[in-house]
Amino acid sequence: MFYEKEERKHLVEKFDQRKAELKRDGFKSSYHHEIDETIAKELGLCDRTIYKWKNELGQTEPNKHSDSKQKELMKQYYDIKDQNPKINDKKIAKRLKVGRGTLFNWKKQFKQQQFHPNSVNGHFVEENAAANVQEIGNSNLGSI
Repeated sequence: MFYEKEERKHLVEKFDQRKAELKRDGFKSSYHHEIDETIAKELGLCDRTIYKWKNELGQTEPNKHSDSKQKELMKQYYDIKDQNPKINDKKIAKRLKVGRGTLFNWKKQFKQQQFHPNSVNGHFVEENAAANVQEIGNSNLGSI
């Protein structure tokens, strides 16, 4: 089904209003995606459709961490990984106070910025944490 821009805007507003109502009524403990899925179904839509429309309408939230903060946290990640290679990402994410998914996305983004997507000088990224710290340091120098 095709919705005109005004219809989409109206449905997004209804979605946001209903979400606020549910949160006020005590659904705060539910995962936000469960609330979103429920409301989207009430509106006869998919939650991804709502997200897409919000993005098109410029209603998405900005990133929580700036690029410089992200680089600093990734530097800390690789410092920790260098000191203790066996520590898992869940524990590191908790230590850095970021979500596991956020850390995963940042690692993926960092790997894509490398010349060789999955390696640094032929080694897996986690195995060469010290080189990654140096790489992040060098990229920070270029942005100053």
